[in-house]
Amino acid sequence: MMRGIAVQVWTINAPGEMDTFIARGVDGIITDRVDVMAGAQGE
Repeated sequence: MMRGIAVQVWTINAPGEMDTFIARGVDGIITDRVDVMAGAQGE
């Protein structure tokens, strides 16, 4: 959470973008590519 607000990002399908948002500490990533998300660095 950032300043007490949950941060969700939507339609992130590229592995590099997923890694970036994971590193930034987002609370959730909405994606069409669950198979790619499973291999992202945060997992």
